[in-house]
Amino acid sequence: MNDKTYSPVFIVTVDTESDDAWYKPEVIKLDNMKEIPRFQDLCVKYDIIPTYLLSYECATREEAVSILKPISDSQKCEIGHHLHSWSTPPFQRKNNNGDVDLEWIHAYQSELPDSLFEEKAENLKEKIKQNYGIYPTSHRAGRFGIDQRSIDWLIKNKFVVDTTVVPLKDYSLYKGKKNGGPDFDNKSMKPYLWKGSHGNSLLEIPVSVYYPSNFFKKSFFRKETLGKKIGNKFKIGRLLSLNPEFSEDFNEIMIKSEIRNKKLIINLFLHSSELALNCSPFSNNIENYKKVWLILEKTFKFIKMNNMRSLTLTQAAGYLKQSLV
Repeated sequence: MNDKTYSPVFIVTVDTESDDAWYKPEVIKLDNMKEIPRFQDLCVKYDIIPTYLLSYECATREEAVSILKPISDSQKCEIGHHLHSWSTPPFQRKNNNGDVDLEWIHAYQSELPDSLFEEKAENLKEKIKQNYGIYPTSHRAGRFGIDQRSIDWLIKNKFVVDTTVVPLKDYSLYKGKKNGGPDFDNKSMKPYLWKGSHGNSLLEIPVSVYYPSNFFKKSFFRKETLGKKIGNKFKIGRLLSLNPEFSEDFNEIMIKSEIRNKKLIINLFLHSSELALNCSPFSNNIENYKKVWLILEKTFKFIKMNNMRSLTLTQAAGYLKQSLV
């Protein structure tokens, strides 16, 4: 794609899930759903079409379905699939409320036995179909715990796009039930076709991470102590997100860098719980809560001012497919 035809696409991927799944995964609450109308209004204001990737509780509970289904019905969003191993039945060891599998708290889906993984993934897919009247075609693994088995299941079930990969990030350092997660250090920062075990492929659209053009080789930041220190100083590998630890202008700096690097897709990542006060580590006080919303609106405003087109995940997959086949 030459400069004259270069036209980056902006996508917003929302892990749509229970409150504070970081520190209270055994308690399923959906207070954060109250902020979805405000978020959706902001999306409409700036011509953004978000993709809500639903965990089981948001695929089934009335406080989520009653808010998200009308948005989906009006074609102002996409509804996708976001598997949390601990909140998706069948359960092996239930909590007192019967809505969490205590056997698999914070487990990566890659750690599940084959049959249990398929049952949980299938249950979530079927509940989305039943309660939203749509067949999901986009996916992100909970805690970024993707593996080849998950890709094969997605292909078999006619999904067209995954958005789990976080380039430059090594999740093997973060424990699930027993094991660490995947290591994405060597994964491409550009969308690519992930080959299945049986011949077909699935499009992978990575989360956008910060990597300025003409910087050191990526391997320098991964393996060398000095490289890691320099990388941290310059925020190398930081996700395009709503993290209030960064300046309110950081997303604009990062998006400009993505444009200089001629990235076709710019993928903003967030959790629905970050939008609500005291529902996530990002919004754990009023100051951070306000800053999350400030960063969000400034990001959307920058996208609008630069006439960037917003697509859902599946729409973006269709846009990209011709150039990747």
